[in-house]
Amino acid sequence: MPLLHSFAMKRIRILLTGMFFAASLGLPVAAVAQGMSVDFSRLERYEMEAQKGSRQAATYEPLISAERQRIRLLIEKEVNALVQPAESEKDLEPAKAIDSQRKVVDDLSGRLNEATVDLNLLKDEEKVYTTGGTTGTGAIDGRFMLTKSFPELLARKVVLEEEIDLFSNALSAQQTRLSKLLSEQRAASFGMLYTILWYLAIVVFVVWAETLVRTQLLYRIPHRGLRYALGKVFTVVVYLSLLFWLVQRIFLENPGLTTVLAVIGAALVFMLQDVIKSFLGWLTYKGALKLGQRVTIGDYTGDILDIGVLFTTMLVSRSPEMKDVSEAGKVVRIPNAQFLVGPLTNFNSTSDFENVEIPVRIADPTQSKRAQELLEEILVEEAQRFAEQARNQMDRRMRGFYFSQVSPACRVYMELNEKAHLTFLLCFPAPIGQRRAVVTRILQQVLAKFEENSIKLADPE
Repeated sequence: MPLLHSFAMKRIRILLTGMFFAASLGLPVAAVAQGMSVDFSRLERYEMEAQKGSRQAATYEPLISAERQRIRLLIEKEVNALVQPAESEKDLEPAKAIDSQRKVVDDLSGRLNEATVDLNLLKDEEKVYTTGGTTGTGAIDGRFMLTKSFPELLARKVVLEEEIDLFSNALSAQQTRLSKLLSEQRAASFGMLYTILWYLAIVVFVVWAETLVRTQLLYRIPHRGLRYALGKVFTVVVYLSLLFWLVQRIFLENPGLTTVLAVIGAALVFMLQDVIKSFLGWLTYKGALKLGQRVTIGDYTGDILDIGVLFTTMLVSRSPEMKDVSEAGKVVRIPNAQFLVGPLTNFNSTSDFENVEIPVRIADPTQSKRAQELLEEILVEEAQRFAEQARNQMDRRMRGFYFSQVSPACRVYMELNEKAHLTFLLCFPAPIGQRRAVVTRILQQVLAKFEENSIKLADPE
């Protein structure tokens, strides 16, 4: 009974496997349930007649060979139908062609395994027949038999041997084709990487060339209005042309890329929206910020230490608006997305100098002429170099903007208040971060010069 159970379980597995492949190939399930997909009844009859004696064997040998050839042709048609692609190969995308080829290889491998198992079972039964056993009921000595006669066994063996031979050859050829498709896909992947690097190199070159032409040629145009207009138009035309060319080339060479890029792009935008905002903030303001500049971003004022793609790091400086003086001297990292939603003040945008005003009120208005001369001399001595540096920087940095302000200079203005008190206003540029030191030196010079010339300052009101 254990042996009968073993054969029964094997047979059930064979039948289930065969039915699955029959359904996938559109073959009749009944044919697979019998273990074959071709008609072998004629071959079985010939084998039965050949078993009756040597004379009959000689007579039916040619018929058996012809029938085997006919069966082989039928199996070849079945194999060809199995490996024939549903679509022509040239119309298939590489990924679909590989998936289709993998299915063919799996189907062939399954059919080959099925035929091999059936053939091994028949070889076990053949030993029973060769030892003198006979069957007409499907059982011998309590054993379950797959065939009812020795001629049937021989016929089934012929069909299985032909199937194994043809499926083996077809499987080898299809595996070779699958390997070739995979190699072509890898080569295409490397080709795509090369193409991406090539496009990236073109973008980098265009950005470099555009920056070079804009800064070295267009920004040297003397007329401010013309310089501003040409700079903006040139930049827009260059980058719009580059974008149009890239989109056209990419989608012409990869027509199936549109849907994939749309789905991937939507998912990435949703998941990385904060990162994208920070990157766009950096991309927008990277040309307007430099290391060491003093800026105000949100609630913080300080000097820039690092400009990253996602964060800008700065050293907080003390300012009149600061509520907590303990924050001065601390390092703060601010997301670049803040540039898109809040104001940004760059104290170094026009130059590295800030305008300073010092009021000086004298007691005797009759000494105003001499006092003005002394104050102008002090400004020329202490702050004239700052004015020249600020003017050069402003002319250079503001070429990309329509800037109509007068360049900074050292000037002394006179004001008269409601009580007829004369006040001089000293206006001059001072380096950002050195305002107090410059103001101190100038006031020291004012006190010294006024004392030498007996000019007294007015008492505070």
